[in-house]
Amino acid sequence: MESGLKSLSKLFTERLLRIPDYQRGYSWTSKQLNEFWSDIEQLETDHHHYFGVLTLEVVQPKVSKQWADDEWLIGAKNFIPFHVVDGQQRLTTIVILLQCITEEMKSEDKLNYSTKDEIQSKYIFIHKSITEGSFLFGYEKDNPSYECLKSKILHRSSSRYTTGESTIYTKNLISAKKFFKDKISKLEKSELENLFTKVTQHLLFNVFNIEKEVDVHVAFETMNNRGLQLSNLELLKNRLIYLTTRLGESSNNIETLRRTINDSWKTVYYYLGKNPGVSLSDDYFLQVHFLIYFAKDLLDEHLTQFENSLHNVNGLYKSFLLEDRFTLRRINSTQPEERVTSTRLYHYAMDLKRVVEIYYQTNFPADSPFTADEKLWLSRLRRLIQTSHTREIFVLLLLLLPKQQDESARLAILQSLESYFFLTSVVTYRVKKKNLTLQIGQEVLCCAAGRTSLVEVVAKIDSQIRAFKADPSQAEAVLEGLAERGFYDWRELRYFMYEYECHLKFKSRRKSDKIDWDTFIEDNGEDHESIEHILPQTPSDPYWKDRLKGYTPTQIKKITNSLGNLVATSSPRNSSLRNRPFHEKVGNPDRKIAYKFGSYSEIEVALSPDWGPEQILDRGLTLIDFISERWGIRFASDKAKRKQLGLEFMSPPATST
Repeated sequence: MESGLKSLSKLFTERLLRIPDYQRGYSWTSKQLNEFWSDIEQLETDHHHYFGVLTLEVVQPKVSKQWADDEWLIGAKNFIPFHVVDGQQRLTTIVILLQCITEEMKSEDKLNYSTKDEIQSKYIFIHKSITEGSFLFGYEKDNPSYECLKSKILHRSSSRYTTGESTIYTKNLISAKKFFKDKISKLEKSELENLFTKVTQHLLFNVFNIEKEVDVHVAFETMNNRGLQLSNLELLKNRLIYLTTRLGESSNNIETLRRTINDSWKTVYYYLGKNPGVSLSDDYFLQVHFLIYFAKDLLDEHLTQFENSLHNVNGLYKSFLLEDRFTLRRINSTQPEERVTSTRLYHYAMDLKRVVEIYYQTNFPADSPFTADEKLWLSRLRRLIQTSHTREIFVLLLLLLPKQQDESARLAILQSLESYFFLTSVVTYRVKKKNLTLQIGQEVLCCAAGRTSLVEVVAKIDSQIRAFKADPSQAEAVLEGLAERGFYDWRELRYFMYEYECHLKFKSRRKSDKIDWDTFIEDNGEDHESIEHILPQTPSDPYWKDRLKGYTPTQIKKITNSLGNLVATSSPRNSSLRNRPFHEKVGNPDRKIAYKFGSYSEIEVALSPDWGPEQILDRGLTLIDFISERWGIRFASDKAKRKQLGLEFMSPPATST
C-alpha cells in the first residue's frame, strides 16, 4: 500500500492497526495533551495541520493468523494488518478523543452526516455479530494497556483478559480520557462537529511503510514520538525482543522467551505504577538493577570507570546494557562467557521481575511484609534517599536487605544505615575525608556480587560511626559551614525538619500527621515554600525592625538564616503572609492559616510570646540538642553550639547553664 500524506479518515480505510509488543505503552501526560489540544484549537477550519510521520509495517500472514479475533476482518473484508512502528502515541490520543466525542453525542445526533454508530464502526470497533467484533486500533499482545483501552476507555467488555491491573501506562490512558472529557463537555454541538471534522479530515499524517528489507527493531530505536524520548527501559525491551529474532533457535523457544520478556516488563510497569499517588522512575529502577545484576562484572572489568565509587553510574549503565552487553555482536561471539543466549536473556528478564517487587516495597514500606519497626526505619531511609546525593548506595543496600533472614539483624542494619548517611550529610568534607572514609560504593558492589555480606558492610559502617562519635573534637564539624551559607541550603534540611516534626508528634502523643512528606518534599517555588523563615528574610515591618535594633546587617543576615528561625509548615505560605508580625503569624480564630493551627513544629513556635534573636538562638540550641539525642553526637560547649548556629556574637540564653 502506497505511502504519502493521509487524513485520519483515509488512514482508517481498510487498515487494521496494532501496537507490537516491543513498543512502550501510552506515555503522553498533561504536557503533550495540552500541546495537542492547542494545535487543534488553533487549526482554522479551511486549513490542514501536518501531524508528523506515521511509520507502519505490514504484518505477515503467519503472524496475523494468530489474531483470532481479527482473522475474519482480514480474510473476509480484505483489511490489511499493520504494526505501528512510530506514531502510536498520536494515534492512541486521537482514538481516545474520538471515543469521547461519540460519548458526548446523543443517539439521534450526526456529525458530518455520520451517526454515532457509523463513527464507532469507522474508527473504533467494527461488529462481526451482536457480541463479537474487532478493534480497528489496539495492541497486538494481551497486556494491561490493551485491557484498559478496551474496557476503561472504549467501554467494551472482554472475557479474555484480567481487569484491574494498573501501570504507569494505564494511568496515562485514564488521565487522557478525563482530559478530553473535561474539554468536550464545554463544547456546543456545532463546536463538537467542527472538532470532529478537524481531527478526521484536517490532520495529515505522512504515512511511511517499512519495507521487508528494513529491520523494524533497529528502525524503532532511532524514532521519537513528538519529542518524547523513549526511556532506557523501553529501549531495552525492544532490544531484547530484537535479539530473540536473531538467536536462531526453535520457534517454540523463541515464543516462550518473548512471552517471558513481555511478562517481566508488564510486572515491572505494574509495580512502578502501583502506588496511585507516586509513579516510580523506570530508568532509575533499571539503573539500580544494573548495579545489582552486573555487580561482579563491574568489579572485574569496569571498576575504574566508577573511580572507586558510584558517581559515574548515570553515564555507565546505558552504554553497558545497550552498547556492550545486549548486542548482536555478543550473539555471534566465539567466547562462551560473552555470548548472549536464550538462557541468559531469560534469567535477566526474570531477575528484573523479581527485583522490582522488592524495589516497590522499599519505596512504599507501608505496602510491604516487613514488621512495624522495619517499616518505620524503611520510611525514614526512603525520605533520606530523596534528599541525598548518594541515592544509588541507599537503594542498593535496601534491595539487598531481604537476603538477611533475621528480623533483629535487619532492623539493626536499617538503623545503622540511617545513622551513617545522616551523619555524612551533616559533617564537613574535611572530616568525611579523614574520619568517615569508606569506599561504600565498592563495598556494596562486593556485597551484591556475593563476595561479602550485608552484615559485614554494615559492621564497617558501624565501626566508623563509633570512631567518629568517640572523638569529641569532631562534633564541631557537625553543621560546620552551614551557618555561613545559610541552613536553608542544607540538602537534608527537609529530612531533618520532618524528623523533628515526628519527634514532636510522638511527644504530644497524637496519632495524626500534620505534614504529608510527599507534599513537603516538593519544591513549589519562592512564593510557596514548605519551610518558612519565622523572622522574614526581608523584615520590613516595624515589629521586626524593633527586635533587630543594635545588630549589624551581617549579624541580621546570620540571625535570619540560622537553624532556629526555620519551621516546617503544614501548608505552604504565600509570601505576603510570611512578612507579617509574629502575633499575626501565630493567628487567631479568624486566621486559620497560621502557626497555632499548623504543624506540630508551628504549634511549638506559636507557644512563644514573642520572636526575635533570643528566641531564634534558644530554638536553635533545642534543635542541636535534638540532633545530639536522635543521632548520638556529643557536642562541645554552649559557645561551640552558638558558633555552629552562626550566632557566636550573641550571649547565651538566660536559662542556659
